[in-house]
Amino acid sequence: TLMSQSRKVSTSQAAAEKAAETAAVRMVEKAKAKEALAERKMAEKLEKAKAKDEKNAERAAAMAAKAEKAMVKALERAEQAAAAEKAAMEKVAVAQAEAAEAKACEGGSARGRGRGRGIGRGRGRKRDRSEEITTPGEDEGGVSP
Repeated sequence: TLMSQSRKVSTSQAAAEKAAETAAVRMVEKAKAKEALAERKMAEKLEKAKAKDEKNAERAAAMAAKAEKAMVKALERAEQAAAAEKAAMEKVAVAQAEAAEAKACEGGSARGRGRGRGIGRGRGRKRDRSEEITTPGEDEGGVSP
């Protein structure tokens, strides 16, 4: 009876040990599987992130290219505008010069352009000019007419 009991105990002990062992093995396998799954998930995440980064990099490159194009266009436009403005300014200057010349010729305000025949010729200019073109008089050492 004692032997049978001890045998029972030993068998049950063996069974328990075996069960514990299998459980441990199972747990290890489960843990390994979990780890593998986690690794796979991480790898997928990394891949996705890489793809996203690449996409973003491509997008950024495209944006940079677009921005550069826009800058070049803007510069060209600015240059064109500057050229147009310069041409317009030259035209205006030429027109002003022509207008000034015309005004000087026809006489109006005679400030700063020779002497026109308008206002602003000063006081002592209204005397007869024929006197000035005559031969020198007595006071200059000539004979009076």
